[in-house]
Amino acid sequence: MPSSKVELKSKDAMGNLQPLTTIIGDSMEVKVFKRRWFQLALFIIYCVSNTVQWYQYAIISNVIRRYYNVSSLAVEWTNVIFLVSYMILVFPLSYLLDRVGLRWTVLIGATGTCLGTWVKVFSASPNRFAVTFLGQAIIAISQMCIVPVPARLAACWFGKTQVAFACSIAVFSLHLGIALGIFMIPFVVRNHENLADIGNDLSNLYWGFAVYAAIAAISVFVFFQDEPPLPPSDARALRNAKRLNGAEEFWPTIKRILTNKSFILLWNSYGLICGVSTTFGALINPLYVSHFKTGETDTGLLSLISTILGTLWTLAAAAVLDRTKKFRLVATAVYAFALIADALFATSLIMEIRWMAFVMGIFFGIQVIGYPTIGLELCMETTYPESEGITAGILNMAPQFYGTLSILIVGRVLEAYGHKVAHACMCGELTVGLLLTVFNKIQLYRQKASKVTAVYNIDPQKALIEFK
Repeated sequence: MPSSKVELKSKDAMGNLQPLTTIIGDSMEVKVFKRRWFQLALFIIYCVSNTVQWYQYAIISNVIRRYYNVSSLAVEWTNVIFLVSYMILVFPLSYLLDRVGLRWTVLIGATGTCLGTWVKVFSASPNRFAVTFLGQAIIAISQMCIVPVPARLAACWFGKTQVAFACSIAVFSLHLGIALGIFMIPFVVRNHENLADIGNDLSNLYWGFAVYAAIAAISVFVFFQDEPPLPPSDARALRNAKRLNGAEEFWPTIKRILTNKSFILLWNSYGLICGVSTTFGALINPLYVSHFKTGETDTGLLSLISTILGTLWTLAAAAVLDRTKKFRLVATAVYAFALIADALFATSLIMEIRWMAFVMGIFFGIQVIGYPTIGLELCMETTYPESEGITAGILNMAPQFYGTLSILIVGRVLEAYGHKVAHACMCGELTVGLLLTVFNKIQLYRQKASKVTAVYNIDPQKALIEFK
C-alpha cells in the first residue's frame, strides 16, 4: 500500500488549529521493551538514596535540637530546603530534563545526592550543624532530578495499558525512601543522655547513607539508559513525531501550560493535598510525641505501614485507571478519604486515643501516598502533547509551594495556639483542595490522541485529524 501523509493538528490557547506533526506511512511502529522493568528498578534504587534523607532530622527533631543546640525552626528548614530549592530551580531543571533526556538528568541527580550525603559524614559533631545543613541542601537540590522523572519514565518506556501502573511504582519509590527513613532513623539515633553517644549514632547513620548513595550512583552510571529505540505506544509516537519536527519550544510550552485552566485548578488541588502530606511528615514528631510517650518509634512504624498499604492501594488504583480511565472519580474519592482521615486523626490526638491515632494516621498516609500518581496522570492527560518533563516539573512546584507555606505556618500556629488550631488549618487546606477537584472538568487529551491513530489506520487519506 502506498504511503500517505497525514497532518495532525491541535488547538492552541487561542483556539486556532496549529500543525502538530506529519507522519509518513499508514502506521507507526511501536514496541514495548522488557528492559523497562530494569529501568524502573534502577530509578527506585537511586530515588530511595535521596528521599530517605528528606525527613532525616524532622523525625527526630527533639534529638537534633539537643545535639546541635538549634531551634525547632532550624530543624524544620532541613525539610523546607527541599521545597524552596525546587521552587527556585524548577524551570532550569525542567529545561534540563527536556533537553538532555532521562539518562543525564538521573546521572546529575545521583551524583549530587552522593556528594551531599558524603558531606554529612563530616558533620557528626555538635558544632557542625552548618556542615550537615550544607549536605542536606545539596541533596535537596539533587531531588530536582527525581520529582519530574516518574511521568517521563513511564511515558517513554511503558505501553498505554501500563503507564499509570509504572508511574505509580516510580512515585512509590519517593514514599518508600521517606518511609524507610522515618521508620529506621529513630531506631538508629537514640535520645541518649550523653551527647557523645548521639554523635556516634549519627555518624553510623551518615556512613550508612553515604555508602548506599555511592552504590546507587554507580549503578545508574553503568546501567541506566535514555529512551528506547522505538516508542512504546501510539500516543508516545505522536509525541516523539512532534518533537522531531521541531514543533516544540520551551517557553511557548510553558505559556500554553500556564494558560490551561484545568491545569491551574489541578496545580492548586495537587499542591494542597501534597502540602498537607509534607506538613504531616515534618510535624508528626511534635504532634504525636507530645501526646504519647515513646512516640518516636510509633511514628516510624506508622509511616512504614502507611507506605506498604499505600503502595498496594496505589497499584490497585493505577490498574483501575489504566483500564477505566476514571481519573476524576478516583481523584475525588481519594481526596475525600484523606480529609476524613485527617479529621479523625486530629480528633484521636486531641482525645489521646492512641490506637485510633495510629490507625487514622495510617489511613491518611494511604490516601496521600496514592494521590500523586493520580495527579500526575491527570496532568499528563490535560496537557498532552506537551513535554512530560516540563509539565511534571511545573506541577510539582505546587507541593513545594504549599508545603513550604504549610510547614512554616502550621508550625508557628502549633507553637502559638496549640494542636487544635494546627489541625484545623490542615483540614481547611484539604477542604479547599477537594472543592477544586470536584469542580475541575479535566479533558483526557492523551486518551483522545490514542484514537487519532485508530482513525488514521482506518482512513490513511484523511488530511486533518483534530484531537484537541
